[in-house]
Amino acid sequence: MKTQSSFIESAPLTVLLVAINIIVYLILGIIGGNFISINWRLLVLLGQFNILIIKYGWWWQLVTSLFVHLNLIHLLLNMFWLAIIGASFEKSLGSKFLLVSYFISGLAGNLLSLAADLLVFNLKLYTISAGASGAILGIAATLAVISSFTLGSPGKAIAYLVFLFLMNSFAGNVDILGHLGGILGGALVGYIYVKEKSPRKEEKGFTVEITYNVPVEY
Repeated sequence: MKTQSSFIESAPLTVLLVAINIIVYLILGIIGGNFISINWRLLVLLGQFNILIIKYGWWWQLVTSLFVHLNLIHLLLNMFWLAIIGASFEKSLGSKFLLVSYFISGLAGNLLSLAADLLVFNLKLYTISAGASGAILGIAATLAVISSFTLGSPGKAIAYLVFLFLMNSFAGNVDILGHLGGILGGALVGYIYVKEKSPRKEEKGFTVEITYNVPVEY
């Protein structure tokens, strides 16, 4: 119980994000009558279906899709990595910055996926994107960039970002551009953070704890 209480106290936003994702999945499972995979009609409504965003103005999907998962395995994998990476991020950099990185990364991934579908494929892909993976990859990228620049080795951040992207690109049934956008968005957040902090590099106590884990999911 002490371990659970300590985790909640040290990473409250991570716990909240995981809880929201699980609650959303349970609600959609109840509505659709299936907890193994979410009804496709609900995915069309709340996932990212680009043709509906552009032609009918369903812009809320850029946000709701971050909390909707296709099936139980998809949810469990994402929540496992969110708990690990989110807690590491939150303990090192705080809850507010985690929230900023999470949403900017997730939205960056969704927007890149949308832009590619619109400009390259002319909205003819007819695929639905959903899940927290872009946001999770983004917060991992933010951590990697900040850690690498703080240690004076930005090349490691670039190598890790490439590794993250390649590892997730080989997984089946993924929105590659959504993942790439999430990583780039998170990396940008980390870079801006480093630049903002750079005049105070000499201050003591500025350290970032990071665990290099690789989330692989849909």
